[in-house]
Amino acid sequence: MRVRLTFDELPLFPSGKQIARALFGDDKSRVQTFLHQLPIEERHGFPRKHPTYGTRYKPSVKAHLDYEAGLSRDAPPAAWDQGP
Repeated sequence: MRVRLTFDELPLFPSGKQIARALFGDDKSRVQTFLHQLPIEERHGFPRKHPTYGTRYKPSVKAHLDYEAGLSRDAPPAAWDQGP
């Protein structure tokens, strides 16, 4: 049996799949949509993977989602080179 972590329980550098499962639970369709859309979302400010660890910094992901949901007025700063 898989144990699903909540967003708060994720490691500091979770994978895209871990983030998707924390956000959408066992809804495989939404998880796959999220993973498929990540490259597009990165072009619109979603945090990119850390260049060394190959995963995303959880506080940056939360700050971005909070900003998109209108819970924060300030756009989160880029944690690493966001590139073009």
